[in-house]
Formats: sequence, C-alpha cells, structure tokens
Amino acid sequence: MWEWRREEISVVKHFRELRVYQEAFDAAMRIYECAKTWPKEVTHAPTHSHTHAPTHSHTHAPTHSHTHAPTHSGETGSTLTTSKEITMSYASRNRTGAGLFAALSETGRFFKTAFGSLVSIEFATVLLPLLALWEAAPRLGWVPRTLVPPLSQVAVALWDLFANQGFLGHIGISLGRFSLGLAIAIVTALPIGVLMGWNVFFRKHALPLFQLLAPVPPPAWVPITIVVLGVGLPMQTYLIFLGAFYPILFNTYQGVKDTDPRYLASARVFGASEWTLIRHVYVPHALG
Repeated sequence: MWEWRREEISVVKHFRELRVYQEAFDAAMRIYECAKTWPKEVTHAPTHSHTHAPTHSHTHAPTHSHTHAPTHSGETGSTLTTSKEITMSYASRNRTGAGLFAALSETGRFFKTAFGSLVSIEFATVLLPLLALWEAAPRLGWVPRTLVPPLSQVAVALWDLFANQGFLGHIGISLGRFSLGLAIAIVTALPIGVLMGWNVFFRKHALPLFQLLAPVPPPAWVPITIVVLGVGLPMQTYLIFLGAFYPILFNTYQGVKDTDPRYLASARVFGASEWTLIRHVYVPHALG
C-alpha cells in the first residue's frame, strides 16, 4: 500500500513538473511568434507610405509628402538593416571577448591555485632556511659531499645542462611523448566515459571490466609491454596512455551520470534529441 502511494506521489510530481515545463514552452513560443512578426510589420511600413502618402499629398500637402515620406521609409529600412548588422557584429564580438576572458580567467585561477603558495611569505620563511642548510651542511662536513653536494654545485651543473648539453631538447622530446599518450587517452576515454554515463546497457557490460583493470599500476604492465611493443616510443606512449586513461574515463563517466535530471527534462520539453542532450547537456555538465 505504502509503495503504491509513493509511486503515485512521484507520478503526480512528475506531471506537475511537465506542466510547468509546458507552460514555459508555450510562453517561449508566444515570444518567438511576436518576434517573428515584428520585422514583417516594419518591412510593410514603406509600402503603406508609398500607397497612401501620394494620394494624400496631391490634395493637401504635396510638398510635405514628396520631400519626407519616401525618404523617411527608405531611411527606416536602411537604418533597420544597418542596426541589425551592427547588433549582430557587436554580439559576435562580445561572445568572442567573453570566451577569451573566461579562458584567461580560468587559466589565471589555475596557476594561482597551483603555484600561488610558492611565492608567499610563509613559504619563503620555510624555503630559504632549507636552501641555506643545503648549502652549509656539505661544506661544514655534516653530510658527505659525495651524497649531498652543495646547492651552488648543483646550480652550476644544472646551468651546464641547459647551456652545453642540450637539456631543453630532451625536455621537448619528453613533453612530446607525454602529449602523445595524453592525447590518445583523451580521444579514447572521453567517448567511452560519456557512453557509459549515458547508456545503462553499455555501462553494465563495460564498467566491471574497467573497474577490474584500473587498480593495476602502469609499471606492472612494463614486462608485457616490452615483450609486445619492444623498447621505444610505442612502449613509452602506451604506459603514459595507461596512466591517464582511467582517471579521465571514470571522471567523465561520473560527471555524465550525475547530470541533473531537471536539465534533461527541460531540454526534452523543447524537443532536444539525445545527440543534442549529449553535446549541450551531458558533456558541459561533466566538464563543469
């Protein structure tokens, strides 16, 4: 009895939400119809002026009609066209500027969160004494110089790597391998994660397999990878791919799965297809 009552209450709530969405849809359609008929009234206004103004002008005010009415209608049409173009151009520039500003803001916020504490006074009060201890301990004989060389000696060796040993080139090669493995992980993990979060059938079949393989650390795959792919770029790329694949996969899956049902219901009321929901509701919610 109580189970039936709860089901009835949930159905009633669902229909109430649909009625609210339908009212919002009807209001939006009325606004759309008004906006669609507004340019027609403006475009018909010059025709009205040409048909009636000359008749009136020959009897009462010829000079006024011939000098002002046609000119005013033509100016109105051109002014409306120019205003529309200016408005569209201004809106396009605003969208571009807003997107660029949002990207720069997010980048600045990321660097402030990640590295902001490195330039604080509190961190300097800890770092500077540690650097001084690093320099003084080997020179005073507290630790062997062969195990812990002084900071100045390490800095000279690091400068020699950059200036004479082509260290930047090696960093570039490593970043290229990392970018390749990360790109392959993104291209493969994002669609699979979206599909698992969106489709229950695919989730039930694929999720247990990934949950079984995810706890295996990438170094454990090294022997099998060397046997199959050899020692070289394919092996390195595959290990980087494994390290990035599962975090991207599970975060995407969880973000898509936890999408607010109200967003989905609102989009479906306005006739959104499942592909539109994936592109404009599921994926932005997972990224946000």
